[in-house]
Amino acid sequence: MQSLWFIAIIFGLSPNGFSQKLPSVAPFWQEAKVSLSQKTPIRSTTQVRVKVFPHKVSYPPHGRDDNPYRVSLAAPKGCQRYQGHSSYAGRIGGVLEKKHQFSFQAGAGFKPVFLNCRGSVKVIRGAGVKHFSYLGDFYIRVNPEGALEVMNLVPLNTYLKGVVPSEVYTSWPMETLKTQAVAARTYAVFHLRQAQKAGRRFFDVDDTVRYQAYTGVSLVTPQTSKAVEDTRAQILTFDGSVIQAYYHADSGGQTEVAEEVWALEVPYCPRVEEPYLKGQVSKEWSRTFSIPDLTRKLRARRLIKRSQSVRQVRIPASGRSQSGRVKTVSFELQSGGYKNLAIDEFRKLVGIGTLPSTLFELKESKKDQVEARGYGFGHGVGMSQTGAEFLARERNWRYDQILGFYYSGVELCVLDEQMEGGSSCYQKGDRYLGELSESPKDL
Repeated sequence: MQSLWFIAIIFGLSPNGFSQKLPSVAPFWQEAKVSLSQKTPIRSTTQVRVKVFPHKVSYPPHGRDDNPYRVSLAAPKGCQRYQGHSSYAGRIGGVLEKKHQFSFQAGAGFKPVFLNCRGSVKVIRGAGVKHFSYLGDFYIRVNPEGALEVMNLVPLNTYLKGVVPSEVYTSWPMETLKTQAVAARTYAVFHLRQAQKAGRRFFDVDDTVRYQAYTGVSLVTPQTSKAVEDTRAQILTFDGSVIQAYYHADSGGQTEVAEEVWALEVPYCPRVEEPYLKGQVSKEWSRTFSIPDLTRKLRARRLIKRSQSVRQVRIPASGRSQSGRVKTVSFELQSGGYKNLAIDEFRKLVGIGTLPSTLFELKESKKDQVEARGYGFGHGVGMSQTGAEFLARERNWRYDQILGFYYSGVELCVLDEQMEGGSSCYQKGDRYLGELSESPKDL
């Protein structure tokens, strides 16, 4: 992406301002992998249902939709409107009208709408938010909360062309872009399969960092589209099942195991050392907190008594994971004793999005202030996007080498039939991307 969305970094964002997962949020499905089905195979042409409106949280670049009850769609080449099915994102009957712009407002009696469109379609939201353009069809309904929901229906390959430039810099090496394409495709296929198993759902993923960033055709470049095409249909499997290919912006020097972040066992995401990142590629960040303000917040949450005050904030000796990430923050009280908070509770206390990562130190800065200084951006599990860029640029690694470095014991396979260059994901293959022979110290 050309724009520096990362200026508005929140916890978990990639170098472009996006990332797959917020560190405090457990995976949507408490599974590390899911089996594929030969009865309902997923291909490059399989439709992905992406919820693109509304946004309840102000994640870059979308912004928060203050009015989830009204939205417009503008299509220069026009759309055909159909009655939408009430039980799933499909259509019923024949064409009701043809127009270039549609405005929708939630209200009593609103019936689902299905739009079959030619060319790009701009979703026009309220003031103060960005508008992006998309290919494909649209399904609009009123959800049980009474708000509108807009789903963009596109083939998997088209969806990925809108994800890759939303997740990494388009100027990065081609091998990095291809690495991102495979990871993003794998992650999408995991959630497509989960939606298949769940049955009646209106969307598979949304376009925010709750899943992975997607901006339609607005940021697409020839380079990122080539990366998607050059890796067409390729995904990662572990023991024959598609994985949740976790990735993040910057490990800060060492990736983390999922057990330390979500209490979820993920055998294919080992702890990987990246000594070339810390102090070289990774940039140190800092945040300052007022101790009296922390005291007020602790009292308001009834975590300490109203008569108690914080003297000092520390990280206890046992409060870190093996990779050095903070697990526990300890508040020394004026009256004696301590109040310990798990890192997720501490993040809620100081504000979700305030800390770029949990890889930090705490030190007193000025009177009644404590400073957090750290490295990295994101949860630290799986592939580091910054690390993938370094390995491609400085070590000339291929995308399959990079994937094998971050994901252990996985197989690179292809979804589509009659494709050369890989084993079928629906038959047990033998192309495993094991750990590479290079020592991290040699990197």
